[in-house]
Amino acid sequence: MNTVPLRILAVALVVSLGAPRLGIAEPSVTTNWRGTLQDGATAANGVYAIEVRLHGQRDSQKALTGSIRFPGVQVNNGQFELPLELAPWLQAQPELWLELAVKGPGDSAFVTLPDRAAVKAGAATCWSTSGNAGNTPGIDFLGTTDEQGLQIRSNNRRVGFYGFFGVAESPIVLNGYETNFTLGQGAVIAGGGNAATPNIVHSNYGTISGGRGNVVGTSNNNTVAPTVGGGVGNQATTNYAVVAGGLSNRATGVESVVGGGSNNLASGRDSAIAGGSNNTVTGLLGTIAGGDNNIAGEASAVGGGDFNEATAALATIPGGRNNKATGQSSFAAGQNAHAAHIGSFVWSDGSSGTFASTRPFQMRFRAAGGLHLQGEDALGVNATALGNSDPVELAVEAADAQAYLMSDNVGTFGSAFALGEMDNGSLVNTWAIARETSGGGSGLRFAFGSNAIASTNTVRVKFNSNGTVFKSSGSASWDVVSDARLKTELGPVENALDRLLRLRGVRFAYRSDVRPYGMELPTGEQIGFIAQEVQQVFPEWVNTSDDGILTIGERGTTALLVEALRELTVRNAVLEAQLRERDTALEARIAALERTRR
Repeated sequence: MNTVPLRILAVALVVSLGAPRLGIAEPSVTTNWRGTLQDGATAANGVYAIEVRLHGQRDSQKALTGSIRFPGVQVNNGQFELPLELAPWLQAQPELWLELAVKGPGDSAFVTLPDRAAVKAGAATCWSTSGNAGNTPGIDFLGTTDEQGLQIRSNNRRVGFYGFFGVAESPIVLNGYETNFTLGQGAVIAGGGNAATPNIVHSNYGTISGGRGNVVGTSNNNTVAPTVGGGVGNQATTNYAVVAGGLSNRATGVESVVGGGSNNLASGRDSAIAGGSNNTVTGLLGTIAGGDNNIAGEASAVGGGDFNEATAALATIPGGRNNKATGQSSFAAGQNAHAAHIGSFVWSDGSSGTFASTRPFQMRFRAAGGLHLQGEDALGVNATALGNSDPVELAVEAADAQAYLMSDNVGTFGSAFALGEMDNGSLVNTWAIARETSGGGSGLRFAFGSNAIASTNTVRVKFNSNGTVFKSSGSASWDVVSDARLKTELGPVENALDRLLRLRGVRFAYRSDVRPYGMELPTGEQIGFIAQEVQQVFPEWVNTSDDGILTIGERGTTALLVEALRELTVRNAVLEAQLRERDTALEARIAALERTRR
């Protein structure tokens, strides 16, 4: 036999066939006591002789009984069973401890084992493998009454341990693979682990629910209550951090959370990653909902997508790809959008190249297919309806579509709208419609130049607030299309003079109680025509509004004046010829009279 002394395990299972209540005077009862025997470092096997003596205390010098010998005890894989007959007076003992001496095959003498095993420790009862009845809650229990922990084994391997470390105020629960390990008080490992990748809890009150290769806390044991729910290779290494599961996730910020996924890192305090892979939150209160290779900073958020970076404080990226929000309180969405300034908002389509903000508090959109804003009512507006084969468009669709450009009254110009072209990065050949501020005249300017909104550019047309219109110079004109190649002549203008003379000019004043088209009509004495009278002569000059108001829009006035002048010239020529004939005849008569007098 191996010369290493045989020893009984520190924890042995005591079983009572009848589950008697010890301490009550009863007839002798035979109790099957089961123990575990090791031969050195291995489980014992074979036939052994075993002597036992019963003690009233674990460390007593005097036994209650003499030696009781059990020859030929079969030990299989370290397990054996002894039938102990307990007399009533033994049952009445507060405690019973078993001293064992073992003689193995080939041994010349019994070897007394150094540890005594409990048959009855304190007020505990023996527990039956078929279940107990009549237990007293708070008195009867399965466990230990000293500083030693309670270990559960299967196949002679530890599967559970419950106990205290030293003077710890809270017990540990250590289940799962036998190399799972903790030194933290109040720590729990519910299960999991294997030989290569055990679960380890370094922290006080740390928890690992399952999985393998998970780590809670750090080796210096200065963290409190981090948790790993499961998965493989996850780490929650600081106070109150949580990794719910997944693969190789890390929660290293205080009160940070990783819900799942793989290779995610929540290093900011109170940061959170719901899932995805290879995501990183570096700042306080940062959040990533999912996706891949995303980064979030302080109080920033990434909803998903991949390769997005919301690194500035309070920045947001809802998703997409390769977006960056590096300005405080900025927003970037789509693909390749970069909100680089504070308060900027950038949305980019799938076009290649970065599309970035250019100044703070700016909103920029890149949409190769056009920008379409639809209000409450859908009108079916599309490129075909707009007569536009080029899909790049800006459309505002609503039953009463309105657009406002509002500004203050500081400086010369307020709201403006520019139409121009880019040449090597410079704005050129630009028309602009700009509203003057109240300090600048309150008019509306049509300007042209490289940057037509600037005051240094040429103002071509100006509408004053009183309704008058100015052109930039006397040489400028209001042109109409008049190429003969574009016309079919219907005939000459006839009776121009007579028709013009049928018009009646009048002096008048507008009524103050009406505002046609919402316009404020001029006050004071005016000179003009009456539309109803003009309609009798030139009906083409008169238009009728939807509400029945007549307006005058003169057409062809210059041509009428030319033809009227031509008619007047012809009439004058006829009169001049007639006068010349009269003058000639009169001169002849005068000459004849003068000759007669002589």
